[in-house]
Amino acid sequence: MRIVFVFALVCAMISLSYSQDLEKTHYCLSENDDSFLNKCHKQGGVLALTANFLVQWINPRVLAITALFLILLLPLLHLSDVKQSNLAFSLRKFNQNQLYILNFMHRVCYTLVLDVALYAAFRQSRPCRCTVDGGKTFQHQHSIYGSDAMSGAIFAATLFDGAPYNKYLSKIFAVIVIVLINAERVVLGYHSVAQVTVGSCLGIALHLYSTRTPQFFVFIDAIVQFILGAVLLQVDPALKYNFDDMNNLFSWFIWGVSFQVFVVLMLLRFYAGNWSKLKYSLFSGKLFVEGDERMQLRKQESVVNEDQGKFETDCRRDVVKLSNFIYTLFALFVLLIINYVSYVISAYRLTSH
Repeated sequence: MRIVFVFALVCAMISLSYSQDLEKTHYCLSENDDSFLNKCHKQGGVLALTANFLVQWINPRVLAITALFLILLLPLLHLSDVKQSNLAFSLRKFNQNQLYILNFMHRVCYTLVLDVALYAAFRQSRPCRCTVDGGKTFQHQHSIYGSDAMSGAIFAATLFDGAPYNKYLSKIFAVIVIVLINAERVVLGYHSVAQVTVGSCLGIALHLYSTRTPQFFVFIDAIVQFILGAVLLQVDPALKYNFDDMNNLFSWFIWGVSFQVFVVLMLLRFYAGNWSKLKYSLFSGKLFVEGDERMQLRKQESVVNEDQGKFETDCRRDVVKLSNFIYTLFALFVLLIINYVSYVISAYRLTSH
């Protein structure tokens, strides 16, 4: 109890000190209007410190890179999981996990490709314009673009819908994620209450749309997003960039396209020779039925022939074949090349007006 009291006292002192420093050096104006939904709610103290801590964990880039590493590590994880106790489900689990992660990466790309295009069409400033240089000049909080609320909602909706590990804890954690991410954006002055609300609702809607429509919509989405973003970001006269500007929207767009291309390449291989499955949605329950039947047949044959070792070898061979490491490296190489183009655009102002 004493430890809790001391911790609370220290947090209160830090909050008071930080808030006073913020008031002395920064003065913020509401960029849009002074209504509760649109005004600047920038805060200091422990709230700001906690919000800055959360920023590094859930944002579009972190989610996309994490999904990429999971795809690369998945074959290794499942090869080690092929054991006699779960042979019948090993291949099915690999198929499911690979497809779920690829689809999640596709949804994260909404916040890197589609969201950038939507911003160019329906641009609204961040809510805060605060003083800098000791109160001499005003500037926007961070860049004039952000998509963390949408990406947080997509991540939370994935947890809520899939509910991995524990049905109830996953759903509770998903709700907490949405609340924390939205609060973090508002506290730091990067978004208004209205902006995080719209962003979260759009993220949840896109999750439902992407997981309930046939898989071939992934390819349609990728084409539409690329064309829409490439056009809108070139014709928008309001977009101005500085040298070595990481807030270059076209650079962000190309960065997201690199991950979208990776998803498309991997799904083309995943469905190669079995294009009929593209008519099913991710959560239809019909994508892995044939694989289950094949695995059960193999298990029965291994029992009859008393050749469990051959069954295990066949399972491992299927995982290696499906992972197709050489092809995955090719898709990764394409991703890195397009990613590098994004960096060049940002560094050399190739899209400056």
